[in-house]
Amino acid sequence: MARWAAARADVIGEFADEILHNYRGGRAVVGVDGVPGAGQAAFADELASALRERGETAYRATADADDDPTAAAVRADAIEPFRAGRPPFDDQGSAILVVDGTRLHSEQLLSAFAYTIWLALPESAETGPRDLSDEQARYERQRAPRVRATSNVDNTDPEHPRRTFADSC
Repeated sequence: MARWAAARADVIGEFADEILHNYRGGRAVVGVDGVPGAGQAAFADELASALRERGETAYRATADADDDPTAAAVRADAIEPFRAGRPPFDDQGSAILVVDGTRLHSEQLLSAFAYTIWLALPESAETGPRDLSDEQARYERQRAPRVRATSNVDNTDPEHPRRTFADSC
């Protein structure tokens, strides 16, 4: 028997509404993190689009925080200019920067985000075991992005992403 699942646009729209409810009126940075291949860039693009549809100025950036220099570059090239309203983010009003990538919950970047989304591709009977690099497995073990993220999404079916909760209740 087929189960009903929310459409992608609806799920992303709900995230946009939640983010605007909590961060409208300032300059907030939102991170879309996940395992490699989880669809972070597309999710972030659509989230920025949903924010714009709701009347918010939204910018996009991509980063892979595999190492300190990259994390430093993300801060220097995107986050700091955005917060200061410098080019290319020179709109002085309220705005949201949506950053996608891998390992955004790294020690060097986590404090830069007001809100983070962790996109997961869980192991299941249908998809089989996840093939993580040693670095990614270590990152997930040490940084616990699923627990640290503001929100979690099971993106196994990209057309029907499903919000999940990492609480221990």
